[in-house]
Formats: sequence, structure tokens, C-alpha cells
Amino acid sequence: MNALKEWSSVVSALESGEQTVVLRKGGILDVASGFRFDGGMFALFPTHEHQDASSIKPQYRRHLESGAEHGDSYNTVGSCATVIAESDVSAQSALDALSCMHIWSDAYIAQRAAWKPERPMRAALLRVFTAQDARVRTGPEHAGCKSWVDIDYNPASSSPVIDDAQAKDAEHRFREAVAA
Repeated sequence: MNALKEWSSVVSALESGEQTVVLRKGGILDVASGFRFDGGMFALFPTHEHQDASSIKPQYRRHLESGAEHGDSYNTVGSCATVIAESDVSAQSALDALSCMHIWSDAYIAQRAAWKPERPMRAALLRVFTAQDARVRTGPEHAGCKSWVDIDYNPASSSPVIDDAQAKDAEHRFREAVAA
């Protein structure tokens, strides 16, 4: 299954429903055209690469401690997601409006926006589903600054983190924010 590499703290916030939006430009090893979602369901692959407390809003730093169990040759995956809506975002007003939908600090978002400034951020509203934790094998192909990895994971049964009404409300707020 295709899996999005994301900070363990962010995956925890997505699984709790405290975060619904991801903002990406892509990793150094991603394609030159930038970050894109390919459609369909994908796993959330927690990582500790580049994660640090100063990049998280203080009230959400507890998610740094609740990351998935991992080791040298495995990672624990317990959720998947689909994209409800997505948009390229370059206006500061849109990034500010999306701030209530994620746990990253304003300073971190400004730093990410400044990296390759000719490339807009890709904002995506996710519908996250939790499933039974599974230990997946990892290797060198899962390392490095790339957004997508292929993993052996099948979320046989999963439950949405937010209900349909909350998802509809989040979509409304997202569309208003990216239009700002």
C-alpha cells in the first residue's frame, strides 16, 4: 500500500482528530514537480525524521510523546487516509486561515513556505481512519527525505476519526481558508 511519511506527532494528531490538514512541498528526494496526492486511500507512515518540539505549537507537544513504536527494521502503522479536498496555497492569508487545522508552529510553516519559494505549499484536507496497529517491515527504501513509500499494510477494518458532519464542516472551513 502507498504510504505518506509524516512526523509521528502529526500522525498522532491526525489520529486524534486534532489535525485534519497536511501541508507539503515534498521531500528533497521527491520528483522535481513537487508534492502531489495520487488519489485513493493511503497509509500514514509515522517517522521521526526532522521532527522537533519547536516545530509544534506548544499545546500539541504532547503528541511528540505518543508516537508509534518503531525500531531499526520495523515501524508501527495504524491508520490510513483519503483526501477530501486539496489546493496549492501560496498566500500567507490562506496559510494563516489553515493554522487552526494543524499542529505545526507558525515559525515552522514560514520556514517550509520559504523553502523553494517558487513552489506553493500543497494543502490537503484528510479524512483519517484508524485501524488495528500493524508492525511493518522497513528497510533502506523507506529512509530519506521522500514523501511516499510502499509498505505491506492492509487496514482490513477501519473507523473514521471524525464523523460525517465534522468532515463536512472541516471541508467548508478548508475551502474558505484556501480561498483567502
